[in-house]
Amino acid sequence: MEHINYALRAWQGCGWKDLHRILQEPGKRGPFIEYCLSKLRGYYGEDFAFTPTQLEILQTMDSAFVVLDCCAGAGKTTILVCICLWLLKCHAEGVRACLHYMSETQEMVSDFLWLVREIHGSASGIAPLGFNADSWTDRLKDDLRAKLLQMDPAIVTAASAVFDVYE
Repeated sequence: MEHINYALRAWQGCGWKDLHRILQEPGKRGPFIEYCLSKLRGYYGEDFAFTPTQLEILQTMDSAFVVLDCCAGAGKTTILVCICLWLLKCHAEGVRACLHYMSETQEMVSDFLWLVREIHGSASGIAPLGFNADSWTDRLKDDLRAKLLQMDPAIVTAASAVFDVYE
């Protein structure tokens, strides 16, 4: 059982049809690899490079469910960030697909979402689901409120007055 819990630290999936609509054939993913590499180098610096194992996984994965089972620091998060970055790029181009990321704790999921937003350069297309374990508030509602506040605080005030949405 310990092995399964360990593997679930890096779980991601999207629909089978979505995967093959979004990613090129295994072995022919140059645009995907180059896009991700450019985004990661923009964040980590020009010296960033994928490991041979990361490249192999990115080039050959052919399942809608990916389990990355390896030690800490081996690059699981980088692979998952790449999948998210590409999906967000496709989403911005009009491709409608969904990706789900789960991890053992809310903090790990929040950290991952923060990293994806930072590297992507935007929160557009990214939304947390579920309930906040500390405040028992809806995470999607909290995220939308924060995004609206960044756009125009008057929107949140108007929504509160009309719909009593936020306390």
